Amino acid sequence: MDNKIIIFDKNQNQEIVSEIKGLTVTFRGKNNVVKIEKGSIFYSSHIILQK
Repeated sequence: MDNKIIIFDKNQNQEIVSEIKGLTVTFRGKNNVVKIEKGSIFYSSHIILQK
């Protein structure tokens, strides 16, 4: 599966990461992408992607 979590900044620089503090990402499927702006803060957050 080619699921990705990508962090980007205001200059559109991107970095693929495996985790973000305070955020759980559940991928149900394949080829899902989550893009999060650098500096975002999460507290016990959960994103579920299903495709």
